[in-house]
Amino acid sequence: MNVSLYRRNALPSLFRDVFGEDPLTWFQNEEGLPCFVPQVDIREAESSLVFEFDLPGVGKESLKVEFNDGILSVSGERKLVEQKGRYFAKERCSGRFARSFRIGDAYDPRKISAAFKDGMLSVEIQKKEESKPITVDIA
Repeated sequence: MNVSLYRRNALPSLFRDVFGEDPLTWFQNEEGLPCFVPQVDIREAESSLVFEFDLPGVGKESLKVEFNDGILSVSGERKLVEQKGRYFAKERCSGRFARSFRIGDAYDPRKISAAFKDGMLSVEIQKKEESKPITVDIA
């Protein structure tokens, strides 16, 4: 009888057991190649929360920004044109992407703005008035 307490690659196997798929495939396209996952900076300004996405090669027409049930979602697609010839390296990737973020109750979902320029998407959500800091004068 062979009993093993340690299983190699146990974490991906655990994810497969729970979610039905290997977590490493979450960032792959249909061909099993890495897919495009845009990077984002999130910062709190004085009166808002700002998300800045790096989206090189993504067209404005493919972008979608939604806010539903406390979740900000940004999705789109990056398309790369395949060139003829022999590749020595191919590190850029394309495909659909989606990023979602749970937003706290301090922000107003009716006051969201988005701007896209030079491959950068900026999404800004204003704080609710009651959530903004109040400065108290000392007598």
